[in-house]
Amino acid sequence: GIIEKSQLSDEIVISIKNRRVRNYVSEVSGSSTTYLGLFIVLAIYILCCKFLDLSSRISKTIIFLAIIFLSANLFFIGSRISIIALLFIIVFLILKGGFVFNKSLPFFFIITAFTVLFINSMSIDRFKEIRLENFSLNKQKHQYNSVDTSLGVYLCATSIIKQNFVFGVGVGDTKNRLQNCYVNNLNSKVYQWQYYNTDNQFLHFFLACGLLGFLAYFLSLVFQFLHSRSRHNQNYSIIIIITIIFSISENILLRNDGLIFYSYFNALMLFNNE
Repeated sequence: GIIEKSQLSDEIVISIKNRRVRNYVSEVSGSSTTYLGLFIVLAIYILCCKFLDLSSRISKTIIFLAIIFLSANLFFIGSRISIIALLFIIVFLILKGGFVFNKSLPFFFIITAFTVLFINSMSIDRFKEIRLENFSLNKQKHQYNSVDTSLGVYLCATSIIKQNFVFGVGVGDTKNRLQNCYVNNLNSKVYQWQYYNTDNQFLHFFLACGLLGFLAYFLSLVFQFLHSRSRHNQNYSIIIIITIIFSISENILLRNDGLIFYSYFNALMLFNNE
């Protein structure tokens, strides 16, 4: 039946409002908030590098404001993996770059700004979903969150992989096999209302193509990262790091946005000798 708003906790109401905002952003942009976050993370990285190279105070101020604006938007859309990727990259740049303190200061300021934004934004509610007490597969829709849903997906995917470890089930059969597992093994209608893929690119290749497919994708990323390091190409390294991080929670090569990101920037870096 219909549930009155007064019957819902404040946390659930906030979660519903946040989801509406995310859905609205997706409708307006024509893309998932996760993939918007993917490009925002790269844009912030590029602006940070540009900030360190400039000497003009006016240019630095403009770029700094742009970084803050993009960061605020990143936290506003509440993409967890995007926030994690950005913080990882900032720490990576600080530790690797050997910046003197006055050059590292903008990065520390950004991290501080992130903390303030995080505490006061919908992002904190997205991270609140990651709690052990929520790991249940027997909830009503209004109590169900993305963590619970993903857990069920991983359980089904891993059970199918165990039965088809070497060669997988085939690219064309992943949807049917997962859907059958959802219906037969998971006690929740949430999986019957729409289809959920593996939400993990590594897991998808393991499921579709077995161990061989998983190793092919994993080793290709390792090769590309080592290649970028051998050429001292930090930009290429960051592209691969972003790809790896997003591959943990998204099938980025199954969506046009992710496929364009990976194929375009990877080709640009891999075949550019300058």
